[in-house]
Amino acid sequence: DIRVVDIGGIDTEACCGTHVSHLSEIGQIRILGVNSVQDGVFRCTFVAGKLAIKAACEDMRLIHDVCTVYGCQQSDIMMNCNKFFAAKNSLTSQNKALTDQVISLLVKCCAYQPGDKHLVIRSEENGTSFIKGIDEACKQFPEMANKSILVQGPTYIVGMVQQDIADKLAKEINAAFEPLNAQSKKEYDEQVKKMKEEGVAAAN
Repeated sequence: DIRVVDIGGIDTEACCGTHVSHLSEIGQIRILGVNSVQDGVFRCTFVAGKLAIKAACEDMRLIHDVCTVYGCQQSDIMMNCNKFFAAKNSLTSQNKALTDQVISLLVKCCAYQPGDKHLVIRSEENGTSFIKGIDEACKQFPEMANKSILVQGPTYIVGMVQQDIADKLAKEINAAFEPLNAQSKKEYDEQVKKMKEEGVAAAN
């Protein structure tokens, strides 16, 4: 049998939940979330009964943990969250401005360094900060037309390199990473082989 739930003047849907004889059997209901499925159609996720009580307890535990982290009362959570994110955004902007200044000074140093055509810098900064920053900084110094600058980070290498050494540099970088790539491939092949052997053993 299919039950149809009719909410007068609002909606009519086939019932997709547990059938009860009386609403009192459902108990407490707690809405967990609402998301859009398509234009004008929304999906509501909720729990009832013991699961609703469990969800409420988990929410209260989370609120208590947040209060402990911020060292505040429950009523002050939103104020502290807003202060935290405002400070975070401010520090992010300051960090970007300082990183741009560092990049500009590095490029300026390379541009006015007599004799040196190529400058390699080691940095612990996020690589994405340099990708656009070096390009913009190099445009400010015509002296960089015949020079190259590379920034080497923990997991990246980025910079502006003259075409005459680009191919050579690419080969040197690939050669440097070749042993690591070979080792990674060897470890991967050994792991696949081990998984296959374990799969065969389990099947037997």
